[in-house]
Amino acid sequence: MQDEKLVLSTKAVIGYPKIVVLDKPDGSRFIDFDPTQSEIVELKNSNAIVQSLGTECDGGDCQPLLLWAREQGAIQ
Repeated sequence: MQDEKLVLSTKAVIGYPKIVVLDKPDGSRFIDFDPTQSEIVELKNSNAIVQSLGTECDGGDCQPLLLWAREQGAIQ
C-alpha cells in the first residue's frame, strides 16, 4: 500500500494515509484507523475535499499521518 498516491484538492500528491477522517453531509463523521486500498479508491472517486495533516516516516518513506476529507454538502 505504500505506493498508493492521492491527489489533494490543492493538487498536491501524497502517500497512503495512516488514518482517514471523513465528514459526511448528514453531519456524521467516519474515522478509519487502518484504511484499505478499496476505501482509499472509494474516497478518491467521491470528489470529497481532502487535506492531509501531519507526516509519518519509516525508513525514508513518508506518508500523511491523517487524511481529513469532507464530502460535498457536508457542514464545514
